[in-house]
Amino acid sequence: MEISSYQDYYSLADYLSFKLNNTEIIKYFLNTEKLHAEYHPRPQDKDSLRLRMDHCKKLIEVAKEYLRKSKSLPEEI
Repeated sequence: MEISSYQDYYSLADYLSFKLNNTEIIKYFLNTEKLHAEYHPRPQDKDSLRLRMDHCKKLIEVAKEYLRKSKSLPEEI
């Protein structure tokens, strides 16, 4: 899958959500994107920022676990 736009990233998150049967991935992705998109133009309140950071971390963990299972990522990362 070639990634060259926001839509490609969303498609990847959607694909992983389907493949792993985990609808939370879409929520994690959308909140992570909001964390990125709104960081500079408009400061976020602490609760929103904390929630989005937690979702970003969860998205990273899901991706790492998927890559480990597919043998594309060493265990120590």
